[in-house]
Amino acid sequence: MDREQLFGIAFIAIGLILMILPGFSSYLILVIIDLLVMVLGANLIYREFKKGNRDLMSKRILAGIILILIALIFYFGFKHTSLFAGVQFILMGIIFMILGSLGLKKYIHLSKLVCTIILILGIVIFIVPFITGFDLNASTFIVGMTTAVEGILLFLHK
Repeated sequence: MDREQLFGIAFIAIGLILMILPGFSSYLILVIIDLLVMVLGANLIYREFKKGNRDLMSKRILAGIILILIALIFYFGFKHTSLFAGVQFILMGIIFMILGSLGLKKYIHLSKLVCTIILILGIVIFIVPFITGFDLNASTFIVGMTTAVEGILLFLHK
């Protein structure tokens, strides 16, 4: 079994979970996004202090603090608001599109097929909130269907 088939199995499993449990899955996705943004912000701050830069007004430290604050605001303030949850889905779609594009440009060491699938999934995740009127459960279900279909395509690809 090659990497594409393993990615396919993972995509199928994720897609089925998203379709069967859209409410739980959407909440879990939002929590994961918030945690990733917090870790990214903390990483920026840590790297600056590791370099020996103790200037609290440096661009990276300020960016790290802003990322942590945004993640905390989204987690504690807007997690039940469908508009802001949709915005988080849109941001996740942008991240997937960037990752897929970087992979196609050979900056990430994945096959072109996997990077194309990630790019398509990013486009779907980006567009779906607009189509569903920021309905989080419907968005999660549609993303789950797309993920499962792409997983089947990856698994069957030879």
